[in-house]
Amino acid sequence: MSRFSFLISALLRQTVTLALLAVGGCAIPASASTYTYTQTVDPTTASCGSPGNCFIILTVYSPFTNTVGPTLKAGDVVDINVTFSSPWTVAAATGQSAIFGAVLDENYYTCLGVGTGTCLPETSDLATSTETIVGENAGGPIVTTGNNYAQSGFYVAYANVIGPNPGFTLTGFDATLTLVNSDPSPLAVVAVEIQALNAPEPGPIVLTLMGLGLLFSLRKHVLLGTRRR
Repeated sequence: MSRFSFLISALLRQTVTLALLAVGGCAIPASASTYTYTQTVDPTTASCGSPGNCFIILTVYSPFTNTVGPTLKAGDVVDINVTFSSPWTVAAATGQSAIFGAVLDENYYTCLGVGTGTCLPETSDLATSTETIVGENAGGPIVTTGNNYAQSGFYVAYANVIGPNPGFTLTGFDATLTLVNSDPSPLAVVAVEIQALNAPEPGPIVLTLMGLGLLFSLRKHVLLGTRRR
């Protein structure tokens, strides 16, 4: 078994037919689909770029494997349901402690010069989201949900605590992202990430850097796994 065997997908695809529905002023097409990723993961398998900034891959498609993910389009829903086999600790921080559900498509990597093809408009992507923290430690800080961010195929649903905080632990994280607008591009990666930010205020640059960290760590895992087969 390769060193990146934890990348094995738990993909369950379910196609749904929706009536005309407005989301953020955009109509969901009748052909919209829901992609559900339900998985139990061991938080000790997380890859960490720095203390308190770690991610766990739930599913990976091309350009890193020989599989092609579904093409995400406006109206599609990505439903992430993760149970941790032991509590996962989101570290204390002076700026932000957060957990993310991250969905990255191939255009994200193409726009970074990693993938092939033409970089599609970087400002076209948008999603709304809901998040649920499961099993948060008693007495922990109040975690804000319903946050989302999108940039060039990098869709994020996140729950966070802003400002100095002691961090928190959780036993599960559910995130639902509804795409209001998309490139569209094939899905590449679904992951969960935690972040401890010791800076005045988080922003898009921080989220982009997290995506970059996920990208390069993922490439490292795939290359190591390929060489050791």
